Amino acid sequence: MLVGGASLQLIEEMIEPPFTSDADRFSWMASHTTLHAVDVVIGLAAVPLLIASVLMLSGLATKMSRLARVGSSLCVVGFCGLAAVHGFEAAEVAFLDAGVPPQTVALAVGQVQPALGVPMLAMFLGAVTVGLPMLLIALWRSHAVPVGAILTAFAFMVLDFAGPETPFPAHALSFIAFTWMAAAIVLGRGSATNPS
Repeated sequence: MLVGGASLQLIEEMIEPPFTSDADRFSWMASHTTLHAVDVVIGLAAVPLLIASVLMLSGLATKMSRLARVGSSLCVVGFCGLAAVHGFEAAEVAFLDAGVPPQTVALAVGQVQPALGVPMLAMFLGAVTVGLPMLLIALWRSHAVPVGAILTAFAFMVLDFAGPETPFPAHALSFIAFTWMAAAIVLGRGSATNPS
């Protein structure tokens, strides 16, 4: 779950290049509707794995179980928001694939985004921004996973908030962090690598 969810998100990020403006993004999407549709499907496929991952990690945080439960619950809410964002993107692809000009789609998105897109994005970013650090702190205090993996996950959050114009893919850090956690869990080395 940890490796699969992080891998799918990294693949999703690598498929769609960074854009300097919404106009450039919609032009690219209009020229690559099939590729972007695949990208959306990959992003949606990651959501249940991400939800299962945070719930599983929450169970490992035995010393701060309440903080872990609250953090993982917020993450679940956030990932549901992420799924809604992907649904919004799927609608964009459907219009572009039907031959609607990119400028028209961009205008329509701009009109409905305040009512639909912004709340979904706020639900995703707001909940995960609060929930994931809470879960990571609970894992650290419980010595459940290596501290290096936790720090790498925090570094991912910082880089991800820097924006898509960052040349280094932020989700590469997420992949490293969650793969590291998965390896430590399988090998039973969480406590040994995360001293108090």
